[in-house]
Amino acid sequence: MAQILTHHTVVRDGWHNMCTDLCFWQDTFWLVHARTSAHSSPDGVVVLHRSADLRRWSEVAVFKAPCDLRDPALLATDDELFLYAIDSHFELEVSGRERQIADTYVFVSNDGYRWSEPKKAYDRNYWLWRVRAHDGTFYSPEKGG
Repeated sequence: MAQILTHHTVVRDGWHNMCTDLCFWQDTFWLVHARTSAHSSPDGVVVLHRSADLRRWSEVAVFKAPCDLRDPALLATDDELFLYAIDSHFELEVSGRERQIADTYVFVSNDGYRWSEPKKAYDRNYWLWRVRAHDGTFYSPEKGG
């Protein structure tokens, strides 16, 4: 059975930090998480950190989208680091009911410090989970409807 042998806190800033992902790319560890004032609050941003040794971490970038950015995930290829995240908000329908709207955005970098503007990655209300690359093609399960 697996067990935790050691634990190091990376972020302790008073925010509600959630939805983490970690990858190793260009001899560096990259950690991403969503930062909000509460679990379901609409003020989410995504924060990226880097570390060479898994002990000392530095904040590299904060990503924003039009509404509430959350559920970030990283994908590393040989040349680029991709960050996927969901921008979520509610719209009022004609009936007066609110419905959740979600768009998956992707940010791309070739050095981990300079990032592209967010680009919509897929159809509205489909969330991409665990995007992976194989032979130059990207694959992902989706949740949507």
